[in-house]
Amino acid sequence: MYNSTTPNLDILKVDTIIPNIYNFYIELEKYIKYIYESNKQAFSFQKAIDEMRLHVFKYLVSLGEINLNISPEEEQFLKYLFSSHKISLPSSYEQIEVLKRRNNLFSHTPSYLHEIKSFKNSRSHIEFLINCITKIALNFSASDKNLDEAEIKFITDYRQLLIRELLGGYYVNNKFLDNIDNARKKFETTTKPAEQIDDVMKSLDELIGLENVKSEVNTLINMAIVNKMRIKKKLPPINISKHLVFAGNPGTGKTTIARIIAQIYGALGILSKGHLLEVSRSDLIGEYIGQTAQKTQDIIKNALGGVLFIDEAYSLAQGGKDDYGSEAIAELIKEMENHRDDLVVIVAGYNDEMHKFIDMNPGLASRFNKYITFDDYTPEELVDILNLFLKKNEFNVSEALSADFLKYFSTVDKTKFANARGARNVFEKMIEEQANRVINLHNISTSDLKTLTLTDFYGAVKKYEDTTF
Repeated sequence: MYNSTTPNLDILKVDTIIPNIYNFYIELEKYIKYIYESNKQAFSFQKAIDEMRLHVFKYLVSLGEINLNISPEEEQFLKYLFSSHKISLPSSYEQIEVLKRRNNLFSHTPSYLHEIKSFKNSRSHIEFLINCITKIALNFSASDKNLDEAEIKFITDYRQLLIRELLGGYYVNNKFLDNIDNARKKFETTTKPAEQIDDVMKSLDELIGLENVKSEVNTLINMAIVNKMRIKKKLPPINISKHLVFAGNPGTGKTTIARIIAQIYGALGILSKGHLLEVSRSDLIGEYIGQTAQKTQDIIKNALGGVLFIDEAYSLAQGGKDDYGSEAIAELIKEMENHRDDLVVIVAGYNDEMHKFIDMNPGLASRFNKYITFDDYTPEELVDILNLFLKKNEFNVSEALSADFLKYFSTVDKTKFANARGARNVFEKMIEEQANRVINLHNISTSDLKTLTLTDFYGAVKKYEDTTF
C-alpha cells in the first residue's frame, strides 16, 4: 500500500504517453526523496529535488527552443508543471542565447545524479530517473501535436549523454531507446490526455449543440466521481459497464465526444492513459484464418488504458458466412472482459444499424447497454458551426451572407448532408472559390483576403453537391 510519501511506481512506469504530467512529476519528486532516505541522506533530499526541478526545466526549455521559440502549447505545459515554483521562461530567444543554454545543458551533468551514483543500487535508480525525465521530454515535445525528427534526435542524444556520463561502463537496457524511435507514431495515433478535467469540461461545454449528448456525458462523469468517492469511503463500487454505443448520422460529433470521454476518464484516473484509438473494420479483420484474432489483440493492446472507438461497428457483422467479422467480435468480447478495468470500447454508427448489431449477439448486448443518441444539427446550429470555421480563419461575413447560410441549411437534404462534416466541407469549398476569385485582382488587399461573397458561397455549395449528392 502506498502512502503519501512513498512513490507510486505504477504512475512512473506508464508507457510513453503520460495521462497526468503533474501527478507524474510529483511522484518523481517522491522517488528522489525515497532514494535519499533509503541511503540515510534524508537531510539533503530537498536540495536534490530543487536541483532536479531546475534540471528538468532547463532541459525542456532547450528542447522547446530547437526552432528558436517555444510554442504556446509547450509554454502552457511548463506553466502547468512548474506553476507553484518561481521559475520563469527566458526573456530572449536570440540564437546566441539559445546556443548558450543548450551548451550549458550538455556540458554540465546535474550534481544530484552524480550524488545518487554513490548510493546503493545506483545503476537502477539512475537509469529509471533518466527514463522518467525522457518521458517528460517526449510529452512536452508532443504537447503541440507535433513530434518532429529534430526533437526526437535531441531527446535521444541527451539521454545517451546522461547514460554515457553516469553509467559509462555498465550494461544499459536500450529497449526504452528503441521505443523513442516509435514515439511519434504513438502520439500521432492517440490523443494526448488533458492534464486538468476543467479543461476537458470546458471543451465539452464549448461544442455547438449536442445538448442531449452533453447531459449524458455529465451523467457518466458524475457516476465515475461518485464511484471513486464510494471506494475512498470503503463502500463497494457500483459495477456499471463503461462501454458505450454512439448512435447517429455522420458528422454529428461522435468521434469528438469519444475523445473527450477518453480525456475525462484519463484525468479522473479511471483509465491509466486516457487516449483515444480510432479503428474501423479493416483494422480488425484479416484475410485468412487466425489473422483476425491477432489483429484484434494487437489493436486491444494499443488501446489499453484508453478508449477504443470503432466507427461503423455494424460492418463487422455484414461480411457473409465466409467473412471473419464474427471472429473479430468474439475476440473483442473476450478482451473487453479480460481488460474491463482499464479499457473502454465505444462502438458507433447509424441508429437502426447499431441496435441490430448489438441485439444480434448476447455478449455484445450484455456489455453495451448504454446508448447515447446523436441528433442531427439544426439549421441554426449548422450556421453557427460554419461561422465558427470562418471566425477562426478571420473571414468577414455580411448579414446577407449569413442569412443565405440559414436559407441553405434549412432546405438541404439531411439524408445526404453530413452535418458538421458537411458544414466544414462547404467552408473549405468557399475558401477555394474565394482563392480563385481574388487571384485575378490587382493589388490584393487584406480586406480582399478576408472577404467572402455570395458568389463564393453558392459556388462552394454547387461544388459540394456535385461531388457528394
